[in-house]
Amino acid sequence: MKISGGLLNLLWEAHQRPQGQASNAAAMGPRVAAMFDAEWVHRYQIEDLVLDMDRRLVHCGVDFFDLARALEHPVRTTFAAPRRKTQESFSGSDTIHVHDVAGLLIWLEKLGFAVEPAELVARVKQQLQGKRYLTESEIAVHLYEKERGCSEARLDAADVGAQVRREMVTTPRGYRMEVSLDCEGRCVSLHVRGGKQRASRKSEPFAYECPECKQTYAKGDRDDGISHRRYHNKWMAVERPSPDPRFAALSTPAGIVQVDARSPLWLRKAMHARALHFKRELHFDFVQWDIEEKDGPDRCVGFLFASDDGSTIAGACTFRLREYANRAPTWAMQWMWLAPPYRRRGILTRHWPSFIARFGAFRLERPLSDAMRAFAARMGIPEKEEDGGDPVARRLVTSPPGERPSR
Repeated sequence: MKISGGLLNLLWEAHQRPQGQASNAAAMGPRVAAMFDAEWVHRYQIEDLVLDMDRRLVHCGVDFFDLARALEHPVRTTFAAPRRKTQESFSGSDTIHVHDVAGLLIWLEKLGFAVEPAELVARVKQQLQGKRYLTESEIAVHLYEKERGCSEARLDAADVGAQVRREMVTTPRGYRMEVSLDCEGRCVSLHVRGGKQRASRKSEPFAYECPECKQTYAKGDRDDGISHRRYHNKWMAVERPSPDPRFAALSTPAGIVQVDARSPLWLRKAMHARALHFKRELHFDFVQWDIEEKDGPDRCVGFLFASDDGSTIAGACTFRLREYANRAPTWAMQWMWLAPPYRRRGILTRHWPSFIARFGAFRLERPLSDAMRAFAARMGIPEKEEDGGDPVARRLVTSPPGERPSR
């Protein structure tokens, strides 16, 4: 992470001072409790707390708000709540949320300073239970106990010259620092490794593309592997579908279920999932089915195809009414996708007469897959319009499947 050269040099100067003892270790507990109760923390409160832990930072003039901003912890202006309804003027001041104060202390400890984030981290961690999303500081709090003493941190100056020499320093706490200095002796890079780090025989994670779901993830990274498995299972549930009791209950003898803007959410999500697969296979820029579809069934209709026994969603397609300035509105099949196990089984051929009966001479919108081009050729559907219009397969005849239309 890059920060200003002046701020980085102050941190290096603080490391060069003798550490000494905490000035008032007994006061840290009440200060942490007051911060946590207030929720928003002022600059002087952070300075007082750090002074009780590692006075070198304060004596060197490190501005903790500047450091927080550099570490992307937001500094916000907060105001005292009004004491009366008629109050119209307010006085505000810069503060940091207590969760970000915990993140700031964790960073200072990673940099080798003698700060003690544990008490504040424990209080903040209790508030994270049940939260759906976490900030960067809250993630650091969540991982603190696991990573304490064995993580590493690196800061680089954004506005100074190139390094000319390096120094290796070990702090009293066992942190190992690699410091790069410029020709004037100013710090341009500070790389700190925790004292508990050990050489590991485990190989470093590497980028890997799953051959089935095509997602690229860091193989060898446990958390990234968990995220991939969740995505993989969700993707393969559509690519290699299993019987769905809810769908089986809706499936008709015709083996098709209509879905539109009025349908239950789970059916609209099933359509969206298959539209995602179509998007990736045909390299579309957008998904052609919206879960929150705005057009009613008179303008947009989707269909879910059933397997032979009616228990499994084999695929989906969408029809949308297209309007033109110089001709009558025409229905168009926007897209059609079948799961790989159900391709070349005649599903589209079986439903083709009902589509023609309902939508008339509808269009096939491009791009078309190779399989769809072959199907259109068998049905006698031209690749381009006969009048030289858009390169869309337009003329769909009402003759039965398998019979070539007259030309």
